[in-house]
Amino acid sequence: MTADLLTRAHAWAASAARDDFGAFLTYVGVNELGDAFEHRELDTFVWSFAEECFSTNTPCGLMLPMGSGKTTLACYRAAWQIGRDPNVLVSIVSYSADRACELVELVRRVVDLPAYRCVFPDIEVQARRDAQDRFSVKRTGVSNNPSVSGHGILTGTGVRTSFLLLDDIVTLKNAILEPTNRMRVLEALRTTWMSRQQLRKGTKRHTLWLQTAYHCADAAAVLREEPTGGWRWLVVRAEEPYEQLTWEKWSHGCCVETGSLACPFPEEVLRERAAQMGPTAAARGLGNRPVSGEECPFREKHFDGPEPLPATYYTRRIMFADPAGDATKARTGQTDWCAVVAVGYHQQDRCWDVYVADRMRGSPSQQAEFIARKAVQARVGVVWQEAVKDEALVEVTQRVLRDMGAKISVKPEKPTTNKELRIVQSLEPALAASPPLLRVCGRMFPDLRGEALAFPAAAHDDLLDALASAYAKAPRRPSFLASLSKERRNRKHPLDEHLEGLMPKGNPFREMVGGAPWEG
Repeated sequence: MTADLLTRAHAWAASAARDDFGAFLTYVGVNELGDAFEHRELDTFVWSFAEECFSTNTPCGLMLPMGSGKTTLACYRAAWQIGRDPNVLVSIVSYSADRACELVELVRRVVDLPAYRCVFPDIEVQARRDAQDRFSVKRTGVSNNPSVSGHGILTGTGVRTSFLLLDDIVTLKNAILEPTNRMRVLEALRTTWMSRQQLRKGTKRHTLWLQTAYHCADAAAVLREEPTGGWRWLVVRAEEPYEQLTWEKWSHGCCVETGSLACPFPEEVLRERAAQMGPTAAARGLGNRPVSGEECPFREKHFDGPEPLPATYYTRRIMFADPAGDATKARTGQTDWCAVVAVGYHQQDRCWDVYVADRMRGSPSQQAEFIARKAVQARVGVVWQEAVKDEALVEVTQRVLRDMGAKISVKPEKPTTNKELRIVQSLEPALAASPPLLRVCGRMFPDLRGEALAFPAAAHDDLLDALASAYAKAPRRPSFLASLSKERRNRKHPLDEHLEGLMPKGNPFREMVGGAPWEG
């Protein structure tokens, strides 16, 4: 009787696992030690979010703390989809072909589990189409495409797919160390992979992206903040004091809901692996991108400068504006970020102070008005404004300044170096010098401070880029005359007085010798 009940229980569990992914994980799933899978609140929450996306054919992005098992569970999901529909075509895309092959092998091992055979007894792997980067199962339709295939994001060739699984296609290398590959990854995702998805009658399209955030302009960040991209994202992180997990739901380019979950990780593990549990609050929009001490060039001490003085106090004032340089957005009126930073030369301390640092998000016309107001506040004569592709926004800003009656000219500036490179090369030596050549008051400009402390993985780096560009316009070694008082600049050197006694006025040689204040 007991054996009969046990058999019925197994049969009921296997039947439930065919229709419910959570039940499938409970019945089939095993951890690294071979023990049965244990459901956590995090897993239930994450996969309920994914199910919502799948039910509406919406691409789903997941950013979870490292070590949360997201990749393993995604492979179980692929195996479950194959069991429910042997005709499904699963494409696994990762940052390299070798990594994708590892995930294909993981899916294959799940299919070979005895418990999986109990749930889906009709699934049979075809030995003749079994390879390291692909395998096929017996199916009713006729197709040359494998059931599961692995590809590199930049090296693979697109294939037809109904379940697209993206696993860390953005890496430190192709996002930061090789910035030219950022847009290549985004272009490959859109043109090579997402365009190959096909829907059969009565089926759903599944797109699942498991990603770590690396840069504010990488493919994941662009699609997460794109209002018309159609993606939905779930960002989960663990932060001190590690009592709970915080999560954010993103839709249509913005965060629409936030909350918290029970933290499934022991505190000692979190303390030991703090760098892998997610960014600080300064990088709030980024997901779980860890920033190591060696990676981040800026420290808290770099932002302990005194509070800035009024603009009229500084002898030299330089302002740089970094608006949305995308001509397409400018023509369509889409909103984007605009940052403005002004630095002034502190005559007494002989250093440059940041006395204006602000940003906003708005349409091109709103950005132009914002830049104009800040230019008047900074009391500058010239505004350097970044113009990457065209100078349309520069002309708009100039027109707004004329309407305000401000005699301030706007000059375009086209950067010629990589953003991360010019930020580090310009700001790091100036902030780290003793005494510092550039001072920032972190209490007055918390957004700028937050960007710098999370750089190069900050959700935004517009203010930091504007600061680097403004300081690049400042003289590296101000003239000795700039630090002299007006009285001393007008005082004649004794040699001038001696020459005046020897040479009569109007002597052309006297005019050649004299005529310039002595610089010491």
